[in-house]
Amino acid sequence: MAISGSKQQANSKGSGRRSPLVRLFGRGKKQAATNDPAQTNRGEMPNYAPMIDYLPYKSITNDRYHFIVLKDKEDGYAEILSIRGQGINSMSYREQENIVNGFVNFLKTALEDMKVIISPFPADTSKQLEHSTKMYNLVNQELAQTQDPRKRRQLRTRLRYINDQIHMNGEVEDQLFNEEYLLVIFGRYQKDLINNRENAIRWGGNALILEPISLERKQAVLARINNLNTEK
Repeated sequence: MAISGSKQQANSKGSGRRSPLVRLFGRGKKQAATNDPAQTNRGEMPNYAPMIDYLPYKSITNDRYHFIVLKDKEDGYAEILSIRGQGINSMSYREQENIVNGFVNFLKTALEDMKVIISPFPADTSKQLEHSTKMYNLVNQELAQTQDPRKRRQLRTRLRYINDQIHMNGEVEDQLFNEEYLLVIFGRYQKDLINNRENAIRWGGNALILEPISLERKQAVLARINNLNTEK
């Protein structure tokens, strides 16, 4: 997993020994060493601090936005947006140039405080699974209402094929990984973050296509950030 710095800190060196989580959701403020529960005066890990003290966020809001509530009230909230892949290698030179110019314009006009996460995540086959399950149920219903032997054999063959597709989708999620790009943005208050999110999506345009992610996906992202050494 790679985590870039904020826009305004992209070329600065990291300070101290703050954890990747703190660097990710922290907003570039200098903090005294005593404020970091992950360090003692000797830079050693204490054995008495609860795990929650090491995390820079407290919870996720229980509303339609599902914003991340940061531990420091001055930091406020954070949001994670998915950066959609574009298949730039298959584009013409003019199309590639438009993408690059659009991305440069985004960096010039976008929010000062934002970070990018690059990490492998299991391939998402939820849409395929939903479609296959729907088709399986429809074919199964048709089979229950059909008396013709030939038609029933055909329907059973279709059911076996669909069941194989469902099984294969499950194996894809277990074994294949995609490198995903995610944008983290911040806001002192929820209304600020809503505006920042809408602006980022608008400024990204067709060059940087930003999309909100589901609560389940956001929880999976946080779980992966919390376990940087995991292979899956």
